Amino acid sequence: HAAHSAIHYSLQSRVDYLLETHLPDQTRDLAEAVGAVLRKCYLVCFGTDLLDSEGQNGSLYKDDPSFVRDLFSLKIRSGGGGYRRTTRRALFLNNLTNVVPQPVSSGSTPGLWQSLTSILGDDSFTDGNEKQRWTAFYAPGSRFEGALRADWQRLQQLRSAAMAAARTDNARDSVLDADINSFGHGITKLYKLTFDFLGSLERAAITHRAKELRRDDPRRMAFFASADCKYSNQLLQGTPNEALRFTAREFRSAVQSKVG
Repeated sequence: HAAHSAIHYSLQSRVDYLLETHLPDQTRDLAEAVGAVLRKCYLVCFGTDLLDSEGQNGSLYKDDPSFVRDLFSLKIRSGGGGYRRTTRRALFLNNLTNVVPQPVSSGSTPGLWQSLTSILGDDSFTDGNEKQRWTAFYAPGSRFEGALRADWQRLQQLRSAAMAAARTDNARDSVLDADINSFGHGITKLYKLTFDFLGSLERAAITHRAKELRRDDPRRMAFFASADCKYSNQLLQGTPNEALRFTAREFRSAVQSKVG
């Protein structure tokens, strides 16, 4: 239980600063390595490899072998395990959308670094210029510009894949509706809103997949019994305390039962 808390709240977040402040092509190998280490840590913690795309060893149920891995990648409140795949995160894009508007003037607010006006464009990020807010930033063709474009396009691909998996072509409005020149305007938590939206589609996709499993499949039974249960979803939240102590065997058994 304590090991899981350390993994969930500390280990998978320790790389965030580097992902935020370096170009994605500089951190791609690091992100893959972090994902591999986290998988090993979860294996030790839970006694089985929940992140194995080929399914769990010894399982008699071979339909949809990646079901548990994808379920565990959902938010805890959605019935998942709260695992964040490091390689799919968009921390660099999120950091640029927060930082880049600040050096230049915005209406009556003076910029923090006025000498960058020639690069970022004066008043590029004002309310009246929301449809072209990134145009000046893209113009020089820098590595930062290319990385920002690529990350936004990658998020669009994630949305398309999530909508296809959720079997919908009419998803609710989201921050991803903006085009590549205007995204981020008026948004203070772009990353959270983006992945909350993707998470809602992925939860719908998992529900469809669960319904297609055999009725006696323990993964199906566990999902429909506990995914929307606030009490059950508390298992993987918070930190251990004296009022509720698990032995390692008890915690492993509880987690394995929750995911079927």
